[in-house]
Amino acid sequence: MGSLGVAKMVAAGGVPNTSALNEYSDHEVHLYDADSRPGGHANTVPFTNPQNGETTMVDTGFIVFNPPTYPNFHRFLKLVGIKTIDTEMTFALTRDNGAFEWAGDTLFTLFCQPGNLFKGSMWRMIWDILRFNASARRLVIEAEQDAEGKDAMSIGEYLDRNGYSAEFRDDYLIIFLARHIEYVSRVTSKLPSGALRLGKPVVSVTTARSEEGAFPKVILRTADGQSEEYDRVVLACHSGTALQILENGGGATPEEKSILGGFGWTQNRIVLHSDISALPKHRSAWSAWNYVTESEHTEKGTTKKNSDKFALSCKWHWIDASPHMERYGPIICTLNPTFPIDKSSIQAHAQYEHPTFNAAAERSQRAMPQIQNTRGLLYAGAWMANGFHEDGFRVGLQAAVSIGDVKLPFDIRPPDRRVEALWTADVFDVLERVRRVLSRFWLALLFVVGIMV
Repeated sequence: MGSLGVAKMVAAGGVPNTSALNEYSDHEVHLYDADSRPGGHANTVPFTNPQNGETTMVDTGFIVFNPPTYPNFHRFLKLVGIKTIDTEMTFALTRDNGAFEWAGDTLFTLFCQPGNLFKGSMWRMIWDILRFNASARRLVIEAEQDAEGKDAMSIGEYLDRNGYSAEFRDDYLIIFLARHIEYVSRVTSKLPSGALRLGKPVVSVTTARSEEGAFPKVILRTADGQSEEYDRVVLACHSGTALQILENGGGATPEEKSILGGFGWTQNRIVLHSDISALPKHRSAWSAWNYVTESEHTEKGTTKKNSDKFALSCKWHWIDASPHMERYGPIICTLNPTFPIDKSSIQAHAQYEHPTFNAAAERSQRAMPQIQNTRGLLYAGAWMANGFHEDGFRVGLQAAVSIGDVKLPFDIRPPDRRVEALWTADVFDVLERVRRVLSRFWLALLFVVGIMV
């Protein structure tokens, strides 16, 4: 029976996959975590209603999922007996302190500001939403066929090339581009005594050939100066953290430097509170996810929409609509607040890092197999795929299975992003061409009428 060390630094997937190795193999597994708690982005904290003292548990990192795109994590939750509830995702946008608002729940919330009924830009945004949603299905197929990313382009390039409006970009699409602890406790409870090492940040790993020469030995050192030797180490942490650990251990290979260094990260702040000023001014527009943004005032006295200055507020009552939730009062989780939040309403803070997905990151993702399971080292994290909780979980399972002698209770499945009939995309292509022709005709007609008048 070999021994396996798993170094984990706040990364989704580390705990469940360590448990998979421990429970479904003969490996001896140890889990190191720099934090005082396991779970990483699965971070559940208490929330208390100051009016009546009622307390409930709220997760600030992992909130919702859907079974088709989370096939492995969903089956894992069932396996460990975690109950889930159905919910509906609704979205809203509020700009410039309520000057412009809309929500996507119903026609009434879409036009919660009646004046928007008479704005051509609003109707153009709606048209582009329908067109984009139809075309996105075709984009999925094209992306899967372009495995090497030869035809890759930025979202901005795609929108410009296909004539999407600024309103669609700034008041709709940006909402979706902006980025539970119970299962963690059940997983860690299955680790043997002494295997869960919290508050033990790993500072370096060093690889050396064993006496037999068959497998390298990996020496893992923690911040308190202790070191242990393992047959395999899974770095289930951020790419930058993994690279620093390798450098501290004597240096990374050129391939490791190039690939792990291709990922960027952004800092994000979470505030758990009950201040409703973080929501749209029109209560009818309150949604599960509320995008709050401000326009930028230029030196010329004009304003332009600023996609860099925004906050995203999640309102729990729209996610968990259970009647008992009302007794806890407003529960709001705001990402990167750009506005003051009533300090008396704040109950928790959290800081997370999220991967930045660009062309460099995509190249590094495709190159990861070159360094995976070499020198006795493996890597796991959501950054190796699309950045979701399911991705971290699936990638970690794959790393565990690649070690060998691991029999999972279910097969690893890819997300089900089933593409529906593509004829709707073709129809919208035709209608968009017609719209452009009619727009030019209308402008020409206005020009002629203006000359005649």
